[in-house]
Amino acid sequence: VRGFWVPSTFSPGPETFPPELRPIQELNLSQTRAHTPLAPGAERAGLLRRGWQLTRLGLRPSTAAAIVSFLVRSRLRPHRKWEKVSLQPLVNLDFFERLYRQHRPDFATFHTNHVAHYMHRYWRAMDPTPFLTKTSAEEVRKYGPAIEFGYRVADRTLRRLWRLADERTVVMLASGLGQQPYVVEDFPEGRQVTRIRDIYQIIELCGASGHCTPMSMMAPQWNLRIPDPARRAQAEQVLRTAWTGTPATRLFAFETVGDTICLNIFQKNLKTIDPEAPCVFPDAGGRRFRLGELCAFQDATPKEGYHDRVGLVLLRGAGIRRGAQLHECSNLDLAPTMLHLMGLPIPSFMKGRVLEEALEGTKDIAVPIDLRSGAAARA
Repeated sequence: VRGFWVPSTFSPGPETFPPELRPIQELNLSQTRAHTPLAPGAERAGLLRRGWQLTRLGLRPSTAAAIVSFLVRSRLRPHRKWEKVSLQPLVNLDFFERLYRQHRPDFATFHTNHVAHYMHRYWRAMDPTPFLTKTSAEEVRKYGPAIEFGYRVADRTLRRLWRLADERTVVMLASGLGQQPYVVEDFPEGRQVTRIRDIYQIIELCGASGHCTPMSMMAPQWNLRIPDPARRAQAEQVLRTAWTGTPATRLFAFETVGDTICLNIFQKNLKTIDPEAPCVFPDAGGRRFRLGELCAFQDATPKEGYHDRVGLVLLRGAGIRRGAQLHECSNLDLAPTMLHLMGLPIPSFMKGRVLEEALEGTKDIAVPIDLRSGAAARA
């Protein structure tokens, strides 16, 4: 295989291709899952060893200096520790640029989640207008600049990606969704986000150790893939009957799709956070824990932003019409458009369309094909 692969932080493990890139993913997982153990085999290396590994993989001296500068500033201004989140895209972009120049791939993707993180966490400090409980001057001072800071880092990232692209390359900027203020009357002060502290502890309580693949999704959700139906049913029963505080308050919310349990702490059941509240598992031998033993809730602010269906897509480069406005479109239209731009057939199972209004000229749109037969599908 020609190319490279470093997965997102939703990946269940630190594997990369080629394996020499593994320290990059171990760094990513160690920073985004600091509240929970890493996947088996992942490693939190020492600072000096990690720095040497990452320098060899493309970490720039200027980025290393920015990390050191942040560490010093965070000592002097601990309330701005939120800047750390924006180091991740800059660090990973160093690696991406080196790998891109080395391989010159026909197709490459780069993902960052830092802007969404800031909007989830610090919206009220930026704009208190829509919220039921107004912010304090101290909160504005500490967290008010965070969202704008995140967008400035996003702009820097985009400029570097544009410089990386040559005259034959198209850059597509796409957000999976948008954001809006989180305003819910049941939580006028905002809702504290509760995370599972150790997913392997939950798997053991479910009786699925050695028979389950956990996948960290959008925080704080986990997906538990349990192929065996009997063990999956047992896990569902353990999760269904677990409670906190009183037997009437379910601890978990979950939904099973195929062989996978989509799992979360039942966030809206926790009107108040009491680390000493009992958590009981009647179908796991009646085992008991404190909420603080099972869950982490260390965020400086409550949930202040949540997802909006309206996102953003922008195209720039070879064959793209300058100033064109896109019609109604969705995420499903991105893959067919990319395949068309690369001159590749579009599989018939893809439900999206090619974004023709963004393209120059009248080049024929690729015909969807049935990959099973290789025959063109009927229009």
